[in-house]
Amino acid sequence: MPLETFAPTYAPNIGMSVSREPRLQTAQFGDGYEQRIPDGITYQRRSWSLRWGPITPEAADYIENFLIARGGYQAFWWTPPRYLAPVKVRCPKWIRTEDQWNASAIEAGFVETFDLDT
Repeated sequence: MPLETFAPTYAPNIGMSVSREPRLQTAQFGDGYEQRIPDGITYQRRSWSLRWGPITPEAADYIENFLIARGGYQAFWWTPPRYLAPVKVRCPKWIRTEDQWNASAIEAGFVETFDLDT
């Protein structure tokens, strides 16, 4: 089954952050030395911290319903701002707040995923 594409009407707020945490294998030796090598060919996974808001409750419903439908484990395509190509991500955690009357916000963490689903 082909992956869905996440394309909300509203772009995330300015200030999105991208982090990387390379996955390494480490061998430690008795004299204090250690040796490190990358763990696999996709060892540099990116993750994004995003926020949408204030947005209308209907826009927040669209974003939240999309994330709920994927349950935190299913991947989907998403094109980050200023990127040219979509990235396969999943969203294991998000928070919805009602900032003010008739205005909502969603904070989400997208994690790049490397799996066999396309």
